[in-house]
Amino acid sequence: MMNIFWPMIVAILVATIYAVIVHWKAPSEAWDWWHSLIAMLVSILLGVTIALSLFQNQQQAIAKTDKQRFLSLLRLELSGIRRGLRDPTRANLWVHSGVSLPAQVTYIQPLILEEAGRSGLFDNNTSFMMIDLSGSMRMFNKKTQILLDLLSSSKEPVGLEENVRAAITNIDRSRGGILKGIGLLSADLGIELTDKKEIGVRS
Repeated sequence: MMNIFWPMIVAILVATIYAVIVHWKAPSEAWDWWHSLIAMLVSILLGVTIALSLFQNQQQAIAKTDKQRFLSLLRLELSGIRRGLRDPTRANLWVHSGVSLPAQVTYIQPLILEEAGRSGLFDNNTSFMMIDLSGSMRMFNKKTQILLDLLSSSKEPVGLEENVRAAITNIDRSRGGILKGIGLLSADLGIELTDKKEIGVRS
């Protein structure tokens, strides 16, 4: 903001110094000079005020447009994530002992959610909810990877079945927390999520 005012400050200082010189050299012309100086200062201040007002209005309009764009994209992204987490389909995971354990194996990509949380377009509470929820989704992915790493072992470690069951339970709990968080965030944003995949949109 100071970069905007520096030229005006310099202009005022130069004009004031010149006015003092005029008053000292030619006192009879001082009044005309002061009259011109005041008129110039008023013009500068009026111009700066109008410019700042137009700039602020433009920034507000841009922010409003960006916020609406985020809300539209968040509706699609959160709907897709919720739809995926609610999917009852489960993969049958086989441990070396021959036991089959059903589990949901999926990854979540909260790209829009993370960007919106860092955008500064939403209030602090909403931004915190976005960042916290995206962090939970990233953690869900890590827990899913831990489960897959357990199953990828060439030999069956001691207690593998118990560890796999615990990992699946952990993932299920995370899924429940994320679904709850999605519900709270969508209510806070005032967006209505859909359970139907919209045409032309990949979930």
